[in-house]
Amino acid sequence: MPHVEKSGEVEYPVEKIYEVVADVTKYPEFLPGIKKVEVNGDLVKMTVNMGPATVSWTSKAVYEPNKSISFNLVEGPFKKLDGRWEFSVDGNKTKIKYMTDFELTLAIPGINEIAAK
Repeated sequence: MPHVEKSGEVEYPVEKIYEVVADVTKYPEFLPGIKKVEVNGDLVKMTVNMGPATVSWTSKAVYEPNKSISFNLVEGPFKKLDGRWEFSVDGNKTKIKYMTDFELTLAIPGINEIAAK
């Protein structure tokens, strides 16, 4: 099962970074490939370009302000899709960590690499 993990740090307050990441409806404005995001309570439906295909799925999101955002698959073309953003303060910097584990239902050569991007 593919695992993606990215981390970094920025010189912005954790509150501001968390605000940007938590506002998923604005992702299509600055994240390539994300076509549309719809929010209904704690459910988030994303539509993205995955290679030549357009794919949609719904996840349940749990928000811990300025600490973390977790999401778990509700429905979509995955057997599994679980992820988490984590935020922490280090002096005047904010550390950010993103992790996700996923497994697509279709076994198409190269699709995991495309999905990981």
